[in-house]
Amino acid sequence: MRKNRPYLLLVSLMLLSCICLAQSGRQPAKTNNPKVAGPKTSSPIDEATADVPSTKNTGPAKIPLLVSLSQQRRLVMLPPSNQFYAEQIARSLGRQDRLTVEFKPQKVKVEDAQAMLRAKTRTYMLLLRFEEFDDRDDSKSCDVTDSKWVTSYKMDYTLLAPEGRIVKKRSIQTFFSCARDVKPLFELFVKNCVNRSRNTLDDSAVQCMTQHVLNDLYNFER
Repeated sequence: MRKNRPYLLLVSLMLLSCICLAQSGRQPAKTNNPKVAGPKTSSPIDEATADVPSTKNTGPAKIPLLVSLSQQRRLVMLPPSNQFYAEQIARSLGRQDRLTVEFKPQKVKVEDAQAMLRAKTRTYMLLLRFEEFDDRDDSKSCDVTDSKWVTSYKMDYTLLAPEGRIVKKRSIQTFFSCARDVKPLFELFVKNCVNRSRNTLDDSAVQCMTQHVLNDLYNFER
């Protein structure tokens, strides 16, 4: 019996090694490549968020404003600079963040402007007309010059809301002064702006006229 013990021990070791090899063969093979992975499964949260489009905060929509020349009923000889000054006002309005300004230099009657606005969406329209006239230099704020005459300007404008309704009809007149701290005149019937150039419409007057238009437009938008 003692002679068979080494033989039985050897057989037991061989059977044990066979069982271990069989169990190790059932495990999946490992790989040293970390990039190789199994199929991914998406969670319900991932699927829900994938269907939602990304939105950006673009802020409030801009106000479309169409600027054109005004064709009045009464015949008035307008200066050649009429279109030039109207374009200056349009450029000044175009610097506003709340506006999208388009300038069309053709002369438009109020009735035609109303028909144009009915075919557009949420568009305002500004009809401009400039006149020039000689004015006395009585400011006494400048040095003595050879000329005592200056050019003054009057801007007539009509602001129309979408659908063609007239928001405001207004006239703005300039007066000449060299003083930097001069204040506008008393405004009863006509708005006024300071012009510091003797023979042209300067930037300060353009900005002043632009501000009057913006006040009427923004007050109506409220």
